[in-house]
Amino acid sequence: MYQYFAFNIIYSFIVFLYIYSLKTAPFRVRFRFVLLAIISWLLPYELITYFTAQDNPMVLSSTITSFNSGIKQAIISQIDNETYLTLKNAIMIMTLIGFIWFIKDLVSLKIKLQGLSHESSLYKTINSIKIYKTNRDEIFTAGITKPKIYIGEKYLNSSFTDSIIKHELQHIQSNDQIWLLLITFVQRLLWWNPIVYLLALKARELIELSCDQACKEQSIDNQYQEDLAQILILSNNKSNPLAIHFFGKSKINIYRIKQLSKEFTMNKKHKALIFSTALIPFVLLLFVSTASVSSNLKEIDSKEKPVVLAKNEVDITLNVILTIPKENDFDTQKIEARLINKFNEPMMLRYDEKMFEVEFTPKKINDNEIFLETDITYEIDGEKYKQQPSLMISNNNEASILIKGENHTLEIIVLPRF
Repeated sequence: MYQYFAFNIIYSFIVFLYIYSLKTAPFRVRFRFVLLAIISWLLPYELITYFTAQDNPMVLSSTITSFNSGIKQAIISQIDNETYLTLKNAIMIMTLIGFIWFIKDLVSLKIKLQGLSHESSLYKTINSIKIYKTNRDEIFTAGITKPKIYIGEKYLNSSFTDSIIKHELQHIQSNDQIWLLLITFVQRLLWWNPIVYLLALKARELIELSCDQACKEQSIDNQYQEDLAQILILSNNKSNPLAIHFFGKSKINIYRIKQLSKEFTMNKKHKALIFSTALIPFVLLLFVSTASVSSNLKEIDSKEKPVVLAKNEVDITLNVILTIPKENDFDTQKIEARLINKFNEPMMLRYDEKMFEVEFTPKKINDNEIFLETDITYEIDGEKYKQQPSLMISNNNEASILIKGENHTLEIIVLPRF
């Protein structure tokens, strides 16, 4: 989780820095930078680095037990109480709230479009794109596969109507409705993240600016700039985040008009920055992965050495999870242990206070499977329990024993290596 935040915070900071450095680059180029940073917050870098580390044969699981080969038993040195309200769980809850918020946006837009279908009438069709006239004070484009343009009646049949239609058609040509859907999805999903909020705000601004820039290049004698100034005087700021609205906040509208008087072209500096930005995620990922593997290797060097097993020996890692329901909560205890012994000889694992004790005997079936006989004894609230389950396990694969009582659940996860 910390790698995920570190990676994305660094990458987002670099993107903002590059956007500042690319003041003379085309707006669509700058938009792509911001879009990459937004998408980056969706990628599970923690899982990528985890699997990268797992592919290294030197990485072994660490344990918290002390092993005494003389008496053939492991004494547990630590019991972990699981905390259910962790940072990861809190983020998962907030993300779920964000997903519900996104669904609400979709439903709101659908309801709005259903209402417009009864109130609007077809104005004209251009290149298979239908343009509808409405009695509402707004201009926007909505739809993914079959986008439609909705224009308020007061903006039609005027000197600037052609500029409005040209602007909305440019959005469709640039697939802005798809990008807006993605931006809104990430923004809602990570609503608690201020960096994602700023990136989404910048992306929406750049979408409009790039569209204005494209329309300006198609107009004659700055006609689009003059029309834009007239249109924005009549602006209405009410909008749905999933629809591409012509109007923005008043400050952004003024900024849009000013930007049309400037020239934006690509140069060698821009191309160099684009190339380096595209490489940054791979460089950071390589760095984080290398650091993760190095950290694991250091942990192995300091805590345990690779075990060389004899032909008739087996190395077994155990994870015991005991869950006892409490009032409005759960009392969960975790025990981790590693034991090494010969086949067909009993091993003993016990908790110091003898609340939990398990004796098990591994029997080799073939070169890839063992049969595990167990004798489990434990005590809960003064009541003793005794179970004798058996388990067949493949080499280097996890298997588990699950015991459910009236007031508890006991799970033993076993990982053999031989």
